[in-house]
Amino acid sequence: MMAQGYPEAEPYCIGRFIVALPPFASLHAGASRYDGVTIEFRFENDERYDRRVHNEIEERKRAGEQGSEFFFSSDRLNDVVELSSGHILVYGKYDFAIGYVHDPIGTWTLKNAYAADYRRFAERIEFRGEPGKENLPEGRCYCIMYGFIPETSPTGNEWEERYLMTKDDPEFILSIQISMIGKQRDSLKELERKTATSLKTSWPGG
Repeated sequence: MMAQGYPEAEPYCIGRFIVALPPFASLHAGASRYDGVTIEFRFENDERYDRRVHNEIEERKRAGEQGSEFFFSSDRLNDVVELSSGHILVYGKYDFAIGYVHDPIGTWTLKNAYAADYRRFAERIEFRGEPGKENLPEGRCYCIMYGFIPETSPTGNEWEERYLMTKDDPEFILSIQISMIGKQRDSLKELERKTATSLKTSWPGG
């Protein structure tokens, strides 16, 4: 069930996000990069982000790296990043990704989230090609889910309402974790032929 009337002007990602990598992922020092997929934390006019991120951005700018203003790196398996506004960019081309999000109240599960639907959440997620996939099995890529997706709450606005009541709690944490692999597609054009009906959700135990 797709929730209607979500105020698009509101910040999309609020709170602390934990990027949890599964055992098969390899995290390289100096970048949040594993198996050819890069995770970026992008900030939208936000002066309150973690000072570590600011220092990382400035260092990359001085080094002349492309896209450094939108890149956060970590050499730890799990890293907590303070966000008050922003989104996660996932690099790669997928036909689906199965993941899940933990919130302080319960567990929300998204299944069969097709990359074609990135248009519905364009300011929160992007699917792009990324070099370095030659070592992936059968040309596949790994993918993560992103945190706050009220439009896909299986009970209408329930998840959004719970989020809005909880987001200002200093203990509020959304945990994003990879749980399955999506097969790589040849082109985004092929993905775009899919429709919003491809987006299906399930509520655990319900």
